[in-house]
Amino acid sequence: MKYQLASLIATILLAGTYALSCNYCIEGAYTVNGTKEEIPDQVKCKTPQKMNCSESQVSCMTGTITANLTKDGAIELRDVQIRNCSDITDGEASCKEAKDANAKDGYTTNSFKCKIDVCSSDYCNAGSSPEISLMMGLLTVLAFLVGQ
Repeated sequence: MKYQLASLIATILLAGTYALSCNYCIEGAYTVNGTKEEIPDQVKCKTPQKMNCSESQVSCMTGTITANLTKDGAIELRDVQIRNCSDITDGEASCKEAKDANAKDGYTTNSFKCKIDVCSSDYCNAGSSPEISLMMGLLTVLAFLVGQ
């Protein structure tokens, strides 16, 4: 009986392996010295695609970056929106990293606005929490029964 219950617990754990699902889109443009270039292969954020994340991606992110940068005398404007699977857990820290990366790449920041929000449920709405709670409840009951 214990082996059957242990097998059942292992089956539930394997069936409960869960990958997050997020919306995906990227749109925007870069303007360098007045010449505007759209980001290639855009997926408009009004009609995002749905995607399954890898196991290492623990959040869905929504980000907007608007920047006015200068490098070697050229002025570059960036206006980008993105939604994607991510390993980001702190949006504010990620914005700081993006700004620091620009400086490391030799850009002078004239203005930089960044907002990154993260969430950890499917499509940034309630979806995985009830499933995980139910699975954990079942595992607790089964673990108790195995211990009997």
